[in-house]
Amino acid sequence: MAVKLNTLAAKESLIYSNSRSFNGFVAKFLDEAATILGGEEMEDVATVTDCCSFIQEDHGTSWDYLGPIKIIGVRYYNSQNFYDTTDIIPLRDSVGHGTHTASIAAGREVAGASVFGLAQGIATSGIPNARIAVYKVCWAMGCSIADILAAFDDAIADGVDIISASFGMSAAYTFTDPVAIGSFHALKKGILTITAAGNYGPLRASISNVSPWLLTVGASTIDRKFVTQLALGNGKTFMGSAINNFDLKGDMFPLIWGGDASNYPVNANSETSKYCNAGDFDSQKIKGKIVLCNYRSNDAGILHTDGVGVVMPFQSVDDPDFLFRIATTLISPEEIPKVPDYIKTSKNPKATILVIETWKDLYAPYVPSFSSRGPNLMVPDILKPDLIAPAAAHPRWSPTAIKSALMTTAYVVDPKKHENEREFAYGLGLLNPTKAVDPGLVFDASEKDYVDFFANKATTPPR
Repeated sequence: MAVKLNTLAAKESLIYSNSRSFNGFVAKFLDEAATILGGEEMEDVATVTDCCSFIQEDHGTSWDYLGPIKIIGVRYYNSQNFYDTTDIIPLRDSVGHGTHTASIAAGREVAGASVFGLAQGIATSGIPNARIAVYKVCWAMGCSIADILAAFDDAIADGVDIISASFGMSAAYTFTDPVAIGSFHALKKGILTITAAGNYGPLRASISNVSPWLLTVGASTIDRKFVTQLALGNGKTFMGSAINNFDLKGDMFPLIWGGDASNYPVNANSETSKYCNAGDFDSQKIKGKIVLCNYRSNDAGILHTDGVGVVMPFQSVDDPDFLFRIATTLISPEEIPKVPDYIKTSKNPKATILVIETWKDLYAPYVPSFSSRGPNLMVPDILKPDLIAPAAAHPRWSPTAIKSALMTTAYVVDPKKHENEREFAYGLGLLNPTKAVDPGLVFDASEKDYVDFFANKATTPPR
């Protein structure tokens, strides 16, 4: 059976023709035609996939556009020609994800950086003196497979040194994953692709970007922690964590359990209001008080009823860098039961939340809960993530030599910090950029090595 298209129809169906760095195209086909193209008789066709599928961020125009010295050019891609009302067309970053990840990869040094004056110091990136070429493929609806491949094609042809791609498919099949395909062709041109592990932690096997030629990087904490202490009216103090810039000046306020402030007219009771969800409180009982919640929620319920502060249990999936809009502290599960005991035994329970402090975190580094974990179910022989923290590069080394240097010189992470995950959380350890410059022995690999690896696995590598 043959599929016939006239010249005009063929031109109208074509969306992208990738030919600058690798061969491929994106076009509109009927299901029947797509099936034939993907059949075994089409020997010159490596794979056919749905170009209009989308992947998520993990959080083109001409090169004639020249930005500041740091940003040397921008291209944008939107094969669907669809824009949400929140999208800024064409080049600006709508939600801050691109700005955030670009700053991690190649942002300049910024003196005096802080969050509400906390942890003040010099903020820097993996390669602060690098220039940035931006290829915008992500919009409010996600990141199109067709757009990602087109961006890889252009970036490789433009001669970039490193590709940073902070998006990916969770548990994606390597040979239909656009990041795996694009990065493999980048490898052939001597370009290393650095990707995020993903934001689906702490679930095991939630890792994104599992191809062996990728440098897959998980998140890591800094060596400081933010402490917000709870002081009770009986003189006892509990160490908590949360970031908020509210100073109660040490003044004591009435302390109430959320379950004692139910809004009965809306069918709330102590079993619901103890979770501190918006709408479940009687505002007359909450106003001017600090509220104890049984569960970790946001601060909306207390904020909207004029509460002064909130005390909640710290959970394993919490990250202490979450911002709150009122005075807040998260107390450990071991310590927080002492707070309701105090409320029950006191005639006039009071408390205050002390102003936040920055302490040295002797437990660091460790992997925050949101960072995706291994194992790599697609290719179990390949450890993912490779390491934790932002990455750096050497302009004269091959992509795999750079990856090897970063991995083999990484700081060892204490496995007791992640007893249930170990290397599936932190890879080979925390990046040591100083030592990576002179690693000694490196393990290099070529395109042929990866092809042979997958051949031994009876799997077809990307083409």
